[in-house]
Amino acid sequence: MIITIKPFSVALWGPLAIHGYGIAVFLGVFLAYYALTHDTICKTLIDKDLLDKLVSQSIIVGFLGGRLLHIISERHTFSLSTACAPWIGGFSILGTVISIAFYIIYSTRKYKIALMPLIERIALYAPLAHALGRLGCWWAGCCFGVITSASALVSCSYTGNTAGAPCDSLLMPIQLYSAVWYIALFIVLKVLTTRIRTSSQMILGTYLLGVSGERLVLDFWRGDRIMTFSSMLSVHQWIALMLCFLGVCVLLADKNLCKSYSIK
Repeated sequence: MIITIKPFSVALWGPLAIHGYGIAVFLGVFLAYYALTHDTICKTLIDKDLLDKLVSQSIIVGFLGGRLLHIISERHTFSLSTACAPWIGGFSILGTVISIAFYIIYSTRKYKIALMPLIERIALYAPLAHALGRLGCWWAGCCFGVITSASALVSCSYTGNTAGAPCDSLLMPIQLYSAVWYIALFIVLKVLTTRIRTSSQMILGTYLLGVSGERLVLDFWRGDRIMTFSSMLSVHQWIALMLCFLGVCVLLADKNLCKSYSIK
């Protein structure tokens, strides 16, 4: 099956425009925010006004972190002027995860909020935002897959102005696979928090393994890989590998990990 995609864009003023990618990201962030504000446990950890403040600031921090990592990893294609122009595409989910993690740690200390329980609730719903973000990537033609053949089970072909994907070529819809991965991660985390006795460390560790595993595995089929000194792993795969190691350390630090698998 071949899916033909034309990226959505509505010009506003000058270089500014509304893109399908932006709409998908907005919906993803809103969905995660809505879930947090209606989460019973989250309501006991932080009041809504402070949560609204942290979410709005996290959006800014996450955007800057995602943008910065993308610029660093593709520094040869950016100048100072293009790096500071947000309408010029380029973003990294791993950069967003890392920057928001540091910001949440800082904020919980500043406002005297229990760190791990809050991170657990954020980690639970974050994959929803990731999944919709990847659908936005698919719509825009960024983070595209390698060229495939007409005999592939599913492939996509772009027309019009894309965010990097070559037009009129059959590509693996790797963004859809990423979205499915994140939906599956959300389901796993939801089951862990509702059906199995878990700790906050276990949820965080599982989230880190899921996020890093997505990039570590699926990046082999990305058509926009940024390679390093290694002919096997890309820049983002090395970063994902470090996050994966961190996730394992978080899980190993959970003293009650073995006991947490007893069904309620």
